[in-house]
Amino acid sequence: WNKAAQIGADKFTTQISPPVYDDHISLNQAGLKTIDIIDSDLIGADSPIERRNYWHTDKDNIDNIGVETLQQVGDVVTNVIYSIKFNY
Repeated sequence: WNKAAQIGADKFTTQISPPVYDDHISLNQAGLKTIDIIDSDLIGADSPIERRNYWHTDKDNIDNIGVETLQQVGDVVTNVIYSIKFNY
């Protein structure tokens, strides 16, 4: 989140949300270390906002992905990866 703030990725907030049971759980349980970067306001298929009522349904597709959010996630992850210092 520090890197997100440095590059102006405002979709990354310091707001703490409740734990989320999402796809990353089964991957972690299988021994694959993962994190879940997700818009906590969009969790659940029971949102009163019709536009957001798609999570983990058959409407959870490319048409419902926020382009700006996806760009910011890609930018932040790329910046984090390239900032890692390796000792060879």
